[in-house]
Amino acid sequence: SWIEALGFCGWGEAKDFLDGGTNIALDGTLPLNTHGGQLSSGRLHGYGFIHEAVTQLRHQAGERQVANAETAVVSTGGGAPGGVFLFTTAR
Repeated sequence: SWIEALGFCGWGEAKDFLDGGTNIALDGTLPLNTHGGQLSSGRLHGYGFIHEAVTQLRHQAGERQVANAETAVVSTGGGAPGGVFLFTTAR
């Protein structure tokens, strides 16, 4: 739902946007979970996502670096309770 709400695709189009995974790949339109998501990171309540966002924006992510990263969104999920951070390199 947040992919639609942020305008990466139209309402009701997230399924098609995500189909096949090319749009959310490292070199896709919207690279997601560049650090692997929750795989093997324990229950840190989203800290890994915040760390990855900052690492990407500092251009220190090595092989998983998103080219020209300037904005990052970290979300705890859709619905309630939920929260989101928007990080940017803009000053």
